[in-house]
Amino acid sequence: MDTIQQEIRVPYISPDPIAARTAANDVTPPPLPFVSPRRGAAAEGVSLLSALTEAQRKLLMSLGSVVQYRAWQTVPLQEDGRAEIFFILAGSFRVPVRALHEGTAIWTMKAFSAGDIFGELTFLANASQSHAAVATEDSWVLVLDTDAFDKLVALDPPVAAQVFRNMSSIIAGRMREALRT
Repeated sequence: MDTIQQEIRVPYISPDPIAARTAANDVTPPPLPFVSPRRGAAAEGVSLLSALTEAQRKLLMSLGSVVQYRAWQTVPLQEDGRAEIFFILAGSFRVPVRALHEGTAIWTMKAFSAGDIFGELTFLANASQSHAAVATEDSWVLVLDTDAFDKLVALDPPVAAQVFRNMSSIIAGRMREALRT
């Protein structure tokens, strides 16, 4: 199982502007374990951080924003026209996904936990989405947008390639899982 502790102080970033004005200026998140996901790509044991060294993981962390979501707070999957990937550091979310049920496409809520990602299809397709995920407990995510990935490609192309390979494996695992149901 992959583990790493986050050692940097990050400002509290709230997606809720009212809460952001009343929040403390600086909050230190608890140590956040990176763990392999338990579903989706779990059969392959792949997470966004697979095959990355600790230094490479820290580089990726430095390019994104660590955001805390309170229990039952919604997370817009695309805001202000910016596509983002959400890597769950701690906590859990319910995310709307399309599934086939007896040959009919339906929307369902899927549970994601530490080590999982969501928003990756919107990010890759740069498509607009009108739905949102919901934190099911107090949770922390690493938010990576297109600017973060552009910087990663410029700073360390092999790491960027590995992250995209990991993301591809996660998506392939989810597709295989969806076809089995």
